Amino acid sequence: MPRRFARFIAPIITALLLLGLLSHCAVREPIPIQPAPLAEPAPVFNRLFSPGNGGWSGGDGTLSIPLPDGRTVWLFGDSLLGAVAPD
Repeated sequence: MPRRFARFIAPIITALLLLGLLSHCAVREPIPIQPAPLAEPAPVFNRLFSPGNGGWSGGDGTLSIPLPDGRTVWLFGDSLLGAVAPD
């Protein structure tokens, strides 16, 4: 008798749990999306990364890491060095 009861009640319990989970997830209000703050030009940093200076002229895989003292270290994957031709 216990086996028959388990065969009968297990699917019912599973269905009730699934319905409860689905109803909990389906009734949620959408989270409003906040627009990102606008970026501002930083002339001091732009001069540091200027391609006309003959040093670092570009790279990819950019990563910035804030340091504990407030400074930021910038890491780049492939870096391009040297002056950039006008063409």
